[in-house]
Amino acid sequence: MTTSEIYAIAPTLDGCRILPGGNRVTLGDGVTLGNEVTLGNRVTLGNEVTLGNGVRLGNGVRLGDEVTLGDEVTLGDGVRYQTTPTQVQCHPYIVYPHSLRQIGVGCVVHDLDYWQKGLPEELADHPECQPWSRYQAAIDLVAAWIEEQEVRSAYRKRFEAEQEELARLRKAETERLQRERDERLKAEAAEAARVKAEHKAKAAAVVKERERVERERKADADARAKREADEALRRSIRAEILEGLNAATCPVDAIMDGRVRHVKVVF
Repeated sequence: MTTSEIYAIAPTLDGCRILPGGNRVTLGDGVTLGNEVTLGNRVTLGNEVTLGNGVRLGNGVRLGDEVTLGDEVTLGDGVRYQTTPTQVQCHPYIVYPHSLRQIGVGCVVHDLDYWQKGLPEELADHPECQPWSRYQAAIDLVAAWIEEQEVRSAYRKRFEAEQEELARLRKAETERLQRERDERLKAEAAEAARVKAEHKAKAAAVVKERERVERERKADADARAKREADEALRRSIRAEILEGLNAATCPVDAIMDGRVRHVKVVF
């Protein structure tokens, strides 16, 4: 399929496009595909990627932005190149890293050790590759690039592991701080509830004391009013009795002639 035909396929929700054969591929902007390019399943190509004619990518291949692969290059499953790999165009075949463990010369792919042990068996069928020293130099150059990538890959893995450990520590610290915060808020809420209950109890005690004092004051006032009313009634009765005694019961001359010595009135 051509680039325009692939771009014409509507992407799914996760951004990939499903090819007629069922393979799912993800293409960035400005991807260029040569003739007879074959894309495996779950291939992801970044922006401005350029693939030459006859390129074949295995399943799960991921290429970063602006990566360029020459004609007839093949990549194994799961290969990931963030930058353009070293590729040497000899006559008539290109030498390239098929993966970080294999080197390809045209369509022939072998492990690094195979290419380093001497003349390859396939050379008898490909006299066009003579002199082999040109290909061997290209293979050595690609092998050096692979070794550098392995060092970078090891460094990247170590870096990623350190980042994961750092993320784990940050998460643990965040969770610890969150637990401490929750416990502190819980303790503060409990203390606030205790203080509120204490204030409520004190307020209730104050109200109760005020009611007691008011009852006592009212009782004292009622008792005093009753005493005053009783005293006023006694004074009134006493006055009436004295008035009656003075007016009728005990004439003044009876007191004066000595026959009435004492008059005692008891209430």
